[in-house]
Order: sequence, then C-alpha cells, then structure tokens
Amino acid sequence: MMRWTLTSVRHALHLLENMSVYSTAKILRVSLGVIQRLARKLPLLGQKILLLSKARGIDTLDPDATWLDIFGLPRLWPCWIGFVRELSLVLYPLLHMAPTIPHEM
Repeated sequence: MMRWTLTSVRHALHLLENMSVYSTAKILRVSLGVIQRLARKLPLLGQKILLLSKARGIDTLDPDATWLDIFGLPRLWPCWIGFVRELSLVLYPLLHMAPTIPHEM
C-alpha cells in the first residue's frame, strides 16, 4: 500500500504530464491500477485545493496554471496542519459530521 504525500503526488503529476500511465507506474514501482486511480482522483483533489486556496486569499496563479502549480499552493499556507484539516473537511465531510461522544468518568 502506498501513502501519497504532496511531494509524491507532485512527482507523479510531473511524470504523468510527460509519460504514459504505464511508464509512470514502472518508474514509481507501483501497480498500474494505483497510478490509474491516482490519475482519476487528481482533478477533484486539485479543484478542492484551488477552491480552498482562493477562499483563503492564497490564489496567486495565473490563468495558464498547470496541475503542478495548483499542487504547489499548499506550500503557501501559513500552517500545514491547518491546510490538511481544511482539505479533509472538504473531501470527507461525513467523517466530520459524527456527534462527539463524551468520555465516561
């Protein structure tokens, strides 16, 4: 199982822009299915990052921005943990809607 960091996503994006999905999977030493799933999820993830950044006033991109530019926006956030939290809230809203259960004493 591969965990994707922002750096590894940017690396995969760079490879996908210049190579086939098969070649990217071979270079990253992951299965073809993993790269295909990542490639399917990247547009939604990039869109969410762009919307969050615009809402925070961090959007410094020109209209010709590439996916690599969009996935570089989290570097401009003042706090990485804050970015991850907000992205999680946007991507997985149902996980954050569960009621809080008070601890028993």
